[in-house]
Amino acid sequence: DARVFAGRLPRPIVLLHTMGYSYREFKSFSPEDALAIAERLQERTGGAVLVFDHYENIPRSRNRWVLRLQQIPVPLVFAIMLESDLLIGIDSGPLHASRMTPIPSIGLWPDLFDVVSDELKPWVDGYLFPSRFSLPTPGRINLVAERLAPLVAQLGPEWGARTSPLTPDAIADAAAESLATVRPVPGV
Repeated sequence: DARVFAGRLPRPIVLLHTMGYSYREFKSFSPEDALAIAERLQERTGGAVLVFDHYENIPRSRNRWVLRLQQIPVPLVFAIMLESDLLIGIDSGPLHASRMTPIPSIGLWPDLFDVVSDELKPWVDGYLFPSRFSLPTPGRINLVAERLAPLVAQLGPEWGARTSPLTPDAIADAAAESLATVRPVPGV
């Protein structure tokens, strides 16, 4: 039961999803970066960080409160989300599903320019962006690659969008801010 599982963990409980199923090479973080983000989040928050690791490729942390969730069914994902304090994720299922829960979330929107060939750059400029793939969500912060600052400036405040270097420290800072300002009621 997710409630019993969550009750054994230190608060806050932060869910981290950094590897997508579709277009994974464009929007996902490397397994090593995912681990660095998770460990920085745990250091900064003092709680548990649960990393969705569907592909079982994220290295194991030496930190006992950085846990990998591997091959879990969708109903259990929702149950764990409802017991958590924050979800951080890329443009993928858990981030979009968090809109239907009371927990705050942080969307991570990297710059596709970093990973595509020169021939594709004109086609992908600003493509991976919150207003293309999500809806404004109360309690969500959207961290967007710094190069896309002109596009971020065009979004209204309801998007919670801001530019970020998307480093472990920047993501941990946003998490600490979110946890300090929004206190959900887990299990509601």
